[in-house]
Amino acid sequence: MKRKGDSMAKENRQVKNSVLVDLFYEDESAEDNDRMLYNALHEEPLPEGTEIQKIRVDNVLYMNFENDFSFGAGGKVLVLGEHQSTINKNMPLRNLMYTGRAYEQLVPVKKRYKREIVKLPKPEFYTFYNGKAPMEKEKILKEYGQFIDTIRKYQDEGDEDAYEHAIKECIRQGILADYLTKRGSEVVNMLVAEYDYEMDIEVQREEAFEEGERLGCDKGELLKLIELVVRRLRKGDTAEQTAELLEEPLDVIRKIYEATGEFAPEYDVQSIYRKYIGD
Repeated sequence: MKRKGDSMAKENRQVKNSVLVDLFYEDESAEDNDRMLYNALHEEPLPEGTEIQKIRVDNVLYMNFENDFSFGAGGKVLVLGEHQSTINKNMPLRNLMYTGRAYEQLVPVKKRYKREIVKLPKPEFYTFYNGKAPMEKEKILKEYGQFIDTIRKYQDEGDEDAYEHAIKECIRQGILADYLTKRGSEVVNMLVAEYDYEMDIEVQREEAFEEGERLGCDKGELLKLIELVVRRLRKGDTAEQTAELLEEPLDVIRKIYEATGEFAPEYDVQSIYRKYIGD
């Protein structure tokens, strides 16, 4: 299968789910998976029949791709996300923002204006690591980790159909077998979207860094940033989305967006640079 040619990778850039979110939020077995996950993370298991409150909060932890989810159970709100490919020191802030939006869904509007104190479920934050360290306690997460390891094995071998072969092998070995049998083709599409998105950002950063090194520190840094902004602009991102994604001040990104106006649709970076520093 040609990764870049896949129709999923070329569709308009809506927010997409990761396989992890599908397992614990979208799939018909998601509530059972959430209960098992809660019990694996706490010494005291949930009583039989405890309600799971699934919570959907968009575009907070990871721009344009949903690899986080949350649910309420046992007087707690669990916020869970898969680790990002790069270190982000603002994750505590994003977790706080996420929790605020989650509480908005849990607390009815009228209740917020009552004089009595509104009791909120305790927030708990978890980041999933799918590296090489063992993960034995929670069955679904363990099998998810084994599935990711199987994909990496085929990718390391240079297999162009790594996703399909990994799915077939995991089904044979009983790893997420029911889920992968039922949703195999959809899982491939989700993996393609996730891979393309992370690779896109990584390549952009590497290329822009090399260009900045070539041109010298001050000018190179600004040209590097302009190049990244132009690429996001071409993909239809707003200034707010671009600032969030690149972790740059919004006023700087807005100024670059304004400088691009007369140079559309070619967006010549050198011309934008001259316009930017001339303002």
